[in-house]
Amino acid sequence: RYRANNPGWYCRSFRRICKKRAIVFFRGCPFDEVKYKTLLEGLEAVEVNVKNVTRTSYSFRWDSDYFKKEFLADEAIFSDWVELNKIALIRSGSTPPNRDENLKEGIILLKTNDIRNNILSVLDKENFFYIDTVTDNLMHSTRLASKDILINIVGATTDVIGRSTFVTESIGRANITQAMAFCRLYDKRWLPEFLFAFVLSKYSNKQTRRIARQTGQFNMNLIELGSFRVPLTGLIFQEKIKNVIEQSEITLYSSKKLYSKAEDILLTELGLKDWEPTDQSATQKNFSDFLSSGRLDAEYYQLKYDELLSHLEQYDTKPLSSIVAISKSIEPGSEAYQDNGTPFIRVANLSKFGLSDTDIFLDKMDYAATIRPQKDTILLSKDGSVGIAYKVEQDLDVITSGAILHLNIFNKEFMPDYLTLVLNSIIVKMQAERDAGGSIIQHWKPSEIEQVIIPKLSKDIQTKITEKIRESYALKAESKRLLDLAKTAVEVAIEQGEEKAMELLIN
Repeated sequence: RYRANNPGWYCRSFRRICKKRAIVFFRGCPFDEVKYKTLLEGLEAVEVNVKNVTRTSYSFRWDSDYFKKEFLADEAIFSDWVELNKIALIRSGSTPPNRDENLKEGIILLKTNDIRNNILSVLDKENFFYIDTVTDNLMHSTRLASKDILINIVGATTDVIGRSTFVTESIGRANITQAMAFCRLYDKRWLPEFLFAFVLSKYSNKQTRRIARQTGQFNMNLIELGSFRVPLTGLIFQEKIKNVIEQSEITLYSSKKLYSKAEDILLTELGLKDWEPTDQSATQKNFSDFLSSGRLDAEYYQLKYDELLSHLEQYDTKPLSSIVAISKSIEPGSEAYQDNGTPFIRVANLSKFGLSDTDIFLDKMDYAATIRPQKDTILLSKDGSVGIAYKVEQDLDVITSGAILHLNIFNKEFMPDYLTLVLNSIIVKMQAERDAGGSIIQHWKPSEIEQVIIPKLSKDIQTKITEKIRESYALKAESKRLLDLAKTAVEVAIEQGEEKAMELLIN
């Protein structure tokens, strides 16, 4: 009653509340409608009917983040849609409590880091974790099938949660952890390839950002994932999307085969093609060895590391510090993260095949002087997932975290693509494993990285390897272009209709 008789007070209070991004519910208090609409302009504030609140959110969300204007605007775009749980089986996995972290074969166990908005094939096997048959039998309900779509439902940041991958037949027997869910279509009106392209789209990403709750990590449950709106489109259009996805898969497979050939050349030249490190766990060391290394943990002195280094002594080798200049970037802290600005790349965005998109940005002005990766800079991870190397193909306006080192070659005896391949090979992986082991969160010291042993092969061999890698990257770029085309076509179909989207696919 007081507000009804004092509209000026109401409007001033409303403005203060809106600045805090609260949701305001009211019942018909008289006020100046023109003034009210003027107040709403430019504010992140919306008027929501209570019935719509309970109808829209399965988890009865009342917070202002859930009702941002950008999310409500999308509701009007989806004229024909269905909830994901009406057309697909959705299940999340589990994390075995007593899994052997060092298992190198068995049943693939996918983790969130394997899910990178990509097409997954057996050629990615070197990055996988494994479980034994007994454990897999206990997890039989979440065994994967060909053409399953995997979605991360837990992630430390918004660029991890909601990421997706498409499971190919070549992956074989595999399972998943509780941090992700598979979607297996059973409604014949939708094709798996179309659903995958939609999950990659901005309209799926917005639904993820709307639904995901931050409680230490971002997460969403299966009911919330099942509430995703999937557009209803014609099968002819979906078949076109399927063709593009399949072509992307074929191209990606060819790319990874070429990369594998480059790896084979390297290991064959170094006599390591079929080399298997010893599994002998006991060895004898002198006290002077402990003094020189400064390490007392038994893991550091495993015989397999000695075998590798002894084998490399047959070849011309150099320490990494005599090949590259090593620079470190920054760690600004989460309080500096923004929704726009200069992209901030972390280890989770880094793989040997490239950089994935990020949802984290830093202020352009505040970090204008921070180093950026230049063409032929090799990015190398030193924390968490250590030893991942990627050579930058062109100058990038991005900022990398302090967990990623910048390596710039000054020794012209080493070609950038060749050195990157060596850094990603078993030769350096084992050295990283030795140096960074012995802790829960791996940390590879720059002083240790400087001493990494790098074999030097002839220019002819380095050139041959470089040619294979460049062909591989060209095919990978084409595969990504096709994937982006499929995603964009789905977005155009939602916004402008299938006819416009079909034109895009034909052209």
